[in-house]
Amino acid sequence: MPDSGKSSRRRLLNTLGERKRDTAFSLSLALLVLIGLPGPGAPVARAAEELDELVTHYFESEDASARTRLLNTIVNHAEVDVARVAEAVRRVEVWDPAAPGVKAFDVEFGKGLRTRVRVRVPESYDPAKRYPLIFALHGQGQSALGCLQYLEHVLGDDVENFIIAAPQDYQGVWFLVTQAQSAEPVAILDGLRRRYHLDTDRVYVTGYSLGGHGSFMTAVLYTDWFASAVPLAGTYTTPNTPETKPTLLPNLADFPMLLVWGEHDTVDQQRRAAGREGIAELNRTLRTELPELGVDRVEFIELEGRGHHDVIPPRERFTHYLQLRRDNNRKAVAHWFRFPSQGRIGWLRQTKFAGESWEGRIVVRVRPGADLHEYARRAVRRKLGLLEGTIEGQTIRVRLQHTQEAEILLHDGLIDLTEPITVYRGRKIVFQSLVQPRVSTLLELAYADWEFQRLPCVRIVVPGRGKARQE
Repeated sequence: MPDSGKSSRRRLLNTLGERKRDTAFSLSLALLVLIGLPGPGAPVARAAEELDELVTHYFESEDASARTRLLNTIVNHAEVDVARVAEAVRRVEVWDPAAPGVKAFDVEFGKGLRTRVRVRVPESYDPAKRYPLIFALHGQGQSALGCLQYLEHVLGDDVENFIIAAPQDYQGVWFLVTQAQSAEPVAILDGLRRRYHLDTDRVYVTGYSLGGHGSFMTAVLYTDWFASAVPLAGTYTTPNTPETKPTLLPNLADFPMLLVWGEHDTVDQQRRAAGREGIAELNRTLRTELPELGVDRVEFIELEGRGHHDVIPPRERFTHYLQLRRDNNRKAVAHWFRFPSQGRIGWLRQTKFAGESWEGRIVVRVRPGADLHEYARRAVRRKLGLLEGTIEGQTIRVRLQHTQEAEILLHDGLIDLTEPITVYRGRKIVFQSLVQPRVSTLLELAYADWEFQRLPCVRIVVPGRGKARQE
């Protein structure tokens, strides 16, 4: 890690005390340090500053060929190693100042698809600092601006600690959307990362009513992007809820969620009695079912005397979930998903989907007398993609479904990069070797994701068939 000017001077001054037998050397060196003239450590400090500047220019450059030249310069720099470059990346400041208040920008995703996002920037916003983000989804017939105002009311003075982004008339958060629409949440989050200096380990999703349903499903399908979720007056719902529950809900294992609803939330959208289909009853059922599915980090709060339109989460519990951080060192991960844009979890990522993505509804042929729900559950699982992996010691095991190619992205906190690594795909060894941490891998991935906190430096490509390789 490059030394700051202060730490370099402090170490040089400490060195002086050990050189008592050479008084003249000590006095002259002390003078150089105290008046700031170049001394023995100056070339090192200059090289470290140079490295910081090169890394900053790399992220500022929009020209691919210019970035390639900068990447080669960085890789061959005198002060380069993975740890130093990682620290330089974390110090990068490439965000423009932003005036406080509410503003809007459009996000394009897919051909002809666009979403307007309203963003609330805190009064004290400083692009040199990281800010947590709340991704907020409005209710049916409501507006993004109304969603921001609701959160201002709920959070009080704490609202100034966050950037809050609310898309208008969002589509891509649902299970039953098109592949093109499924790219919307990722496109919005990517646009926010590039506009504002976000703490990417503190991104939260919440929403009210329809937005509560949407925030629940967003947490299920895009788990890797968030540190926690807080669905309000919402629940888990898909067109095939009984069939998708046992497959998709385990995506939330080890994922923190606060689920808040009103005791009297028992009617449907037309204000008709919903009975077992009311939000209150569905969430009471989830309270029993989720632990049985291995999902044990969901907190349930039913507000006594409240209905659908007057849910306000307890401030203390709400802010608790808005302080949590994404866990970047989970060694066991599993994620079922429908579309390629959803295919990432922790250190495992799909890069090529195998076959055609499942669009539209599913048609199940059932023989007479068979269990319809069991047939449907099996059909759903066959249609979905899967990324599953564990790291135990120096052994990595992955299981893939509907995946032509996946990446294992490693950093030192996950595995010892100085020892050989063995990778199994299913029961077959597909990689067994030492790996080389690479500055180029770290920088290329950071630029692609605009991610400056989770910084893998080893990329192992695992094809659906054949041997894996480091790239």
